[in-house]
Amino acid sequence: MILELSLSAPEHAHLIEGYHDFFQDNHIFSTEWPYPALPGIGHSIDEAYIVAFLAGKVNTDMLPHTWTIVDLKWHVVSGSVLPRLYIVGK
Repeated sequence: MILELSLSAPEHAHLIEGYHDFFQDNHIFSTEWPYPALPGIGHSIDEAYIVAFLAGKVNTDMLPHTWTIVDLKWHVVSGSVLPRLYIVGK
């Protein structure tokens, strides 16, 4: 599973300490998906799940509380086909 995170209101990004340094290049994560079903477009991801990725990288106190999947694409990575979820914090 690949997660790509962004914000729906980047003009508020300056309120999040460390946002620009981190999201400039490092907003994509590869991770195992420990759940039996793959979420779809329009589904929300638990805030705690996203905060776990960003803890220690940005000030998580100022992150949005709602993270929604806006797109899903399939990619071939190292001979495997992996889903890539595009997730926006609102």
